[in-house]
Amino acid sequence: MFAKIGSNFRLKGRRLRVPRSLRVAALIVMFTLSFSLATELVARANHDRDCNVDPLGLVCLTVNWDGYNAEYGNESGQCFWADFTLYVYNNGVFSWYGDEGPFYTCNGNYNTYFFATGYLGCAKVVVFDRSNGQPSQSSSADGTFNTCDPN
Repeated sequence: MFAKIGSNFRLKGRRLRVPRSLRVAALIVMFTLSFSLATELVARANHDRDCNVDPLGLVCLTVNWDGYNAEYGNESGQCFWADFTLYVYNNGVFSWYGDEGPFYTCNGNYNTYFFATGYLGCAKVVVFDRSNGQPSQSSSADGTFNTCDPN
């Protein structure tokens, strides 16, 4: 049976001493892991998010270092097939990324999709109505690429 006494352990009456270098190394590892976790939590708390409400509902885009999170809250009063498309602008170059195809959504549903692209630059997400031909809706009210800062 082990009984912890400071940096000493007793094993059946014998005294086992943990070397100072091992204790220091353990403290360094614990500090590094806790610092990394704190950094990750701060980064997630301070991400850039842009939302817009239009006739289809609420569309939001959150940028992170590992990609972009698209969100759609259906407030249209109807059910339809919708589709996310991510548009990115970086150094004068426009590019777009599709999700895994249309999803079925009804009034009151909340849908998300994570574009695991890594950080590519400023972006906006657009939700398309693939059933009824309604105009598309962007996370950006003025159509600009203003979701930029992953911090």
